[in-house]
Amino acid sequence: MLPPYDAGCDDYGALADACAPAGFAPRVSPHRIGDLSVLCDLIAQGVGVSLAQGAARAREGVVMRRCTGDPLLGRHLLAVHRDSPLVGARPLLLELVRAAFEACCVTPG
Repeated sequence: MLPPYDAGCDDYGALADACAPAGFAPRVSPHRIGDLSVLCDLIAQGVGVSLAQGAARAREGVVMRRCTGDPLLGRHLLAVHRDSPLVGARPLLLELVRAAFEACCVTPG
């Protein structure tokens, strides 16, 4: 099961790419679930599985397992209110975020 469609994020493509090395293509429900409680209830009932953020916590009836390796990419957004005094610093903020991400998360090569 996947979250609601987001034109800026190919979650199905990322899931398919992560499954391909294991030799299978995922069958995804045609229904996208936007409510985390409903999603967890469906998983607890054995209706399906889903991907979750690394910081997600298990809930009653739901077991969390880490993916091996580094199979998925994520998208990060930086939002600044147009009336914020930080608007003028947006280029600097983006560069700081990019540098921090590359320092801790990007594998050389």
